[in-house]
Amino acid sequence: MKDNATQKMWNVFNESGVFIAVCQHGFCLLIADMVHSGKQSKYALAVTSKLLDAFGLDLGGSYDIGCLGLKDLEGCEQAFSKSNALASSTRYASIFHRRQAIASYFEHSDEMEVYANLMKFLLNNYKQALDILSNGHTTLDQLMCELGVSDPAIFKLWLDEEHVYLKSLLCELPEETLQMEYWQQLVNLATSRQDLKVILSTWTVVTAQSAAPIWSDSSATRRRETMCHHTQENYEKDLKVVQELEGCLGITHRWVPEDKEWQAAAHLVPNQKYQHALDNIEQLVVSCIFELSKMNQSGTGYKLHTWQDVSTRLWALPTAQLAINTYFKLCWAKEEVVHLNVEIHRIVTYLIDKDHYVQACEALYQDAHPVLAYQISRYCTIHSQFTPLHLHYLKKISHLPGFNGMLSPGISTSCGLGDSAGVPQHMHIEAILSSSLVCADSGEEDIDEDADEDHGATLEEQCEALQNILSVTMDA
Repeated sequence: MKDNATQKMWNVFNESGVFIAVCQHGFCLLIADMVHSGKQSKYALAVTSKLLDAFGLDLGGSYDIGCLGLKDLEGCEQAFSKSNALASSTRYASIFHRRQAIASYFEHSDEMEVYANLMKFLLNNYKQALDILSNGHTTLDQLMCELGVSDPAIFKLWLDEEHVYLKSLLCELPEETLQMEYWQQLVNLATSRQDLKVILSTWTVVTAQSAAPIWSDSSATRRRETMCHHTQENYEKDLKVVQELEGCLGITHRWVPEDKEWQAAAHLVPNQKYQHALDNIEQLVVSCIFELSKMNQSGTGYKLHTWQDVSTRLWALPTAQLAINTYFKLCWAKEEVVHLNVEIHRIVTYLIDKDHYVQACEALYQDAHPVLAYQISRYCTIHSQFTPLHLHYLKKISHLPGFNGMLSPGISTSCGLGDSAGVPQHMHIEAILSSSLVCADSGEEDIDEDADEDHGATLEEQCEALQNILSVTMDA
């Protein structure tokens, strides 16, 4: 088998997955191939850069973090869960057919599933926000009474205080760190001094009977000499490190096990090792805590460990933590209602503008191109099949206790060509087809007349073929 053919065959296995970006409603915005690697930060950076180019700087997003506010931020996981059936069909497909299958799936999912459930999604979010606003105030008042707090503004101060405390745990105190390092180096120095003492005090007695001839192997002697040199070097190295730390700490008398400083540092070092081991375990546990909180099983067998005693601070109490979470959930619920009112108003405007725009397009081509007008009507029928469902959920939203939004359409600011609020313009099919043709060299002035004739004939054939396709479709 040729090398290029072999390389082409193995290229099928280069893609290890896809990295996607979805909006909060579930629509797929971008899809990127992951090549020769798993999930890495470079894919998130590339997708973010592309989104900024498309939508501008006024853009917010989240990636691989825990539950914040009222959003579970599991849009990508849900999309992957639904697309698992693609794995078997794309595993051995070519690059083109793999991308085609993935793109077609997400396009169909967006149009036939995500768009169909759009208003249901907003309805559930509205219910959730109103439920928090309805029950949260009672719960918060009870918690504030238990804590003896009268002003809810204290929760922001507690959150700032907790943030300062947690930020202080990012690094240990420099002086304590040097003291623990100094104690550890003293222990290493004592060990190397003892090793050197043992080697120097060890003598090999040689008698006339045990003396080896001159021509015998002397490797054992050289090994002992090398070991003695290495032990001496280790002792000198440890001694130099101890002297440098004494200069940094300003220590004039070297610590001994009987000193209070020695005993205090000896207590800190094991505790530091324990905290570092606990941090490593916590990194594995925190992700599970977020998942447990989504299943209303938070607080099962795990407590926040502290390097300092914060038990006397109010914000560290379980009741205070629950009160802080309840307070900020109320704040987020108020913001969610405002955002939902804007989204609902925009969707109502879009549904009406889109319907008017498509009908205007159909009427525009009804006389000049009836076949094309028929295709536009079919497009309208397919894409408006979910409008009754949207109106059904809009009616449910309007009957929610606490709904304060507007269901009347607004005025869209997007009035460009192809926008829902735009004005359709009549375009000839021949012009559309001719604009897609690319000449070999548009800068040449001398154009072959035969090429012009061929170009005209080709254009006529394409127009006729398009008309035939539209006619056959209409007949079907």
